Amino acid sequence: PWEYYRRFDPQSLPMPDFRASDVAHQNRISDAGVDFLARAQPPEYWGHPEIKASSYAMIELMDEQFGRLLDHLDATGQRENTIVIFMSDHGEMLGDRGLARQGCRFYDPLVRVPLIVSWPGHFEQGVVSQALVELTDLAPTLLEAAGHEVPDDTHGRSLLPLLTGQA
Repeated sequence: PWEYYRRFDPQSLPMPDFRASDVAHQNRISDAGVDFLARAQPPEYWGHPEIKASSYAMIELMDEQFGRLLDHLDATGQRENTIVIFMSDHGEMLGDRGLARQGCRFYDPLVRVPLIVSWPGHFEQGVVSQALVELTDLAPTLLEAAGHEVPDDTHGRSLLPLLTGQA
């Protein structure tokens, strides 16, 4: 929404991580069969810095709405009985290395995404982990937290040791 977008001055935002040689390099990777939804282009092609301002605005919108949810859980006394998960499945390139959106690359802007898990009184607070985790780890985590057995053929591993400070 415009009310969020206008909070950010596109010209004041950090420039993408980009060198002119990135376009040729990324397109060689694409030509070798590693798809990225679109061919690499200079950041200006993707609308930088406006796409970065749009992305920041979307993140701020989500933050505010998520805050409303947490406030409601607190106000209704449900917070201590609720496991809250905030996550994203991927990041965005926003012109870094000549790429926009997401695709098949293992760069920080794509893979370092939020995964916040909270359950007051049960999980450690304020713990930041650099562990490599996947969304497939959530199902065994929730099963174990609820006191259920995790079937042997379940994909992923429980994050409960990380969340309880045991690992």
